[in-house]
Amino acid sequence: FTVPQNVARNTSHLTFDTINVGEDPSDPDLYISTENQQPLASASQWSCTAYGQDVCIVPKRHVAGGEKFYVGVHCLRACQYKLTVRLTDEKELRDGEGLSGWLEASESQLFKFEVPRNSSTEAISVSLSLGTTNTSMVRMFISGSDQLPSSKSLVRGVPTWLGLAARIYKGDPFFCTDCPFKVLVTANVQTSYTITFKTSQGVVKVTGDKLDTYDIVKKGNRNCYEYNVKTAEETMQVVLNVYSGNSDIFVNPGRIPYQPGDFAFYSTQCLSEMITITAKQRQEHNAATGNYYVCIYGRSPSAYNLLIYSEMEKEENEIEITSGRVRTMNVKAGETKFFRFSLNNKEVPRNIGIYLISITGNADLYIKQCKMRKNEEGEWTPPCKLTEATLTEPGVAKSMQTESVDKIHTQVNTADCQGENQCVYLIAVKGLKNTRFSLSVLGENAEEVPLAEGVPVFGHAKLYQYN
Repeated sequence: FTVPQNVARNTSHLTFDTINVGEDPSDPDLYISTENQQPLASASQWSCTAYGQDVCIVPKRHVAGGEKFYVGVHCLRACQYKLTVRLTDEKELRDGEGLSGWLEASESQLFKFEVPRNSSTEAISVSLSLGTTNTSMVRMFISGSDQLPSSKSLVRGVPTWLGLAARIYKGDPFFCTDCPFKVLVTANVQTSYTITFKTSQGVVKVTGDKLDTYDIVKKGNRNCYEYNVKTAEETMQVVLNVYSGNSDIFVNPGRIPYQPGDFAFYSTQCLSEMITITAKQRQEHNAATGNYYVCIYGRSPSAYNLLIYSEMEKEENEIEITSGRVRTMNVKAGETKFFRFSLNNKEVPRNIGIYLISITGNADLYIKQCKMRKNEEGEWTPPCKLTEATLTEPGVAKSMQTESVDKIHTQVNTADCQGENQCVYLIAVKGLKNTRFSLSVLGENAEEVPLAEGVPVFGHAKLYQYN
């Protein structure tokens, strides 16, 4: 590769990237030299030999118009790859400010940021939000002390639901203040992005009424957030959706205890979990309002989404639910929420599947099917009701599984649900514990579940079962 003549020395880095294009996973290693036309491990100035795809950067002090670079790609077995070479400039990041841009397929972009001298800095984090859900097609590498990142870098982005994230804690070998860091992002797919670097002094302060953040925590470490409850009558909700690993929630008013057992509220289930703190519970701790500290502790390296918000209690007798649309809600231990589903006269399926997914906690599912007909006054009769008192009556189907998924299937007689007739399904979700659940009703004529942009569907697949 010959650098274009118009490139001045010390202005742009040179990035070499290998991308797999074959069906089988490949491991092409990179060797780069300005002297040897067939560079090898023993005869190269730069090399990147991590397992899988590699990316290498030649520093800008070596790059000038007319310079020739020779590249050797070595595979231990037959492999197919695409090799790209690009001039790469550095973009500056500022603490807490997101920088948005666009990545072409086969493109790499380089970012730099300076961590200010501050003895109270406890962690450095970099988050990359992507416009694509295929996060495996984007990679992120981080290096400190003004070293250029590459596929050899030990600090890498961990996949989260919407992108990649990395966190360096005080005490890690790569942690430093008053020093520069560089971030390399390389993509195999076109995507928009927003990249943010931030330092934290141990606690992230929530400035608004709600926190919705994606983050990672290492094993044995904790990330803490300060949330202010402004109204004594509201219920505080803390929801942890775990995408990899295992992490737990600990919540305490006023301060962060040293020992996990000293927190006033905690949840240590596997995977995702939820804590509901009512106004009465906060009053019992003499902290109806004020600062609450929410800490996420890593039992293992974990990527997660954390929701913290407050809400007034709502009185709803029955919540309408439509076919294919997922409703995700909370139910307290001992509480029952009621739903109503009416079949569309134009599309009556052969079967109805009603699915309750307990994301956290545990809840039971109850169904009552009603066949109704319009009378002369245009009213649907007979009246159809499902209450707490009638959950155990004959004709109410139940699913009380100890696992996370409850489901009830029912066959539909087409004649019962068309014309002047209507089929109504009354659904009850009863919380055995504080539970965050996902409820959906699917007509099973089709094999496909409708998806709405940005709305997650929580499902369950048995062994050898496809959804």
